[in-house]
Amino acid sequence: MAPVDVNSANVDVVFGRLFHNEKPPSNARFAVGDHVRTAIQRKDFHRGFAPQFGEQVFVIRKRLRTNPPTYLLSKLNGKEIRGALYEQQLLPVFIMPNPEPMNITAANLETETDD
Repeated sequence: MAPVDVNSANVDVVFGRLFHNEKPPSNARFAVGDHVRTAIQRKDFHRGFAPQFGEQVFVIRKRLRTNPPTYLLSKLNGKEIRGALYEQQLLPVFIMPNPEPMNITAANLETETDD
C-alpha cells in the first residue's frame, strides 16, 4: 500500500502492519519478585578495590518490554524506586525465607584436647 492510499478509514490497518505487537525478549534474566542488589556508580578511572554492588536489597516490581530488558525496582518495605535499570546493573540475591536459629551451647564450643 502506498503512503498516498492511507486515509482515516484504513489508518488502523496500516498501523497494525507497521507496528505489530511484539513479545518481550524471552531471555530476561530476572522475574517479578526476585531480590537484587544494584551496581554502584563510580568514576571512569576509579583507583583501588571497592565493592561493585551496594548492600541494600531491592525487589523487582515490573519488567519493562524493552530490548534489552529493563526493570523497575521497589524497596523491601514496598516503596517504589524511580528509574529503570538494565540487567547488567543488577545482581541476584538469594534470601532464605525463615532461617532456623542455631543452638549454641557450651558443649558445642568445647574442643578436643590432645593428650
